[in-house]
Amino acid sequence: MRHFSLFVLGILTFSQVALWAVSADMTMESGVNHAVAGMKASDKAFRTVIDNTVQAQTPGYQAADVVQVEENGVLQAKVYRRAEKGTPIESGNSLDFFISGDGFFVLKLPTGIGFTRDGRFSLNKDGVLVTRGSAAYPIMGMQGELILQSGPVRVTPLGHLIQDGSEVGVLKIVSLKKDAPLKSLSGTIFYMNQDSMVDYQTNSDYLISSGVYESSNVQLSQEMVKVPNYKNVYDANTKVAKTILNAMMSSLSIGNVQ
Repeated sequence: MRHFSLFVLGILTFSQVALWAVSADMTMESGVNHAVAGMKASDKAFRTVIDNTVQAQTPGYQAADVVQVEENGVLQAKVYRRAEKGTPIESGNSLDFFISGDGFFVLKLPTGIGFTRDGRFSLNKDGVLVTRGSAAYPIMGMQGELILQSGPVRVTPLGHLIQDGSEVGVLKIVSLKKDAPLKSLSGTIFYMNQDSMVDYQTNSDYLISSGVYESSNVQLSQEMVKVPNYKNVYDANTKVAKTILNAMMSSLSIGNVQ
């Protein structure tokens, strides 16, 4: 598998396609396919920028980027999460947690295990620590679900939860490979197929603090710069596809006359 930057492979001028056709014996049909792949990638990249922009104020949101990947000679647009961390936001809520360093909180999803850096938690009616919101996914500790009493909670830098002077559980923090095949539920919660679970492991290089949660890692100024670039990519590939298709039609017309 080879990875290409969208900007390197996305913008194909007609002269580049022609040169590629000569050097690699590319047919007109494959030239069109490459141009269409570039159009699809730039369209997906544009939609990703819109998603990033809309979610810029969502705590724990992990921005995404699009790259083109060549698999068996076919170009595909792949979405990858951005590894940069958000900044801490003070809340004063003892059930809000912030991870300094690498790592994700582990969630129990209906379909398996999930991961998030959004540390805004609450207790459900059974005292289980869960994500805030209507879904309320349980937060996993080193020994399973975390059950707490109502009232203040203190957390140690390594995630040990203390209530009334006693430890009631330890937050499970894991690290993920940068290129782990994550799928997103909302841009804040991620999961992957069971056969990809080797891509995560219990992490030890982190510090936990409470009364703080993580902001989105979106940089709006960077997202705005990308919009005209992706439009240029789309327009350039559209022109390439039309040029090659016109050439193919002309070739067919000449063949019919003869």
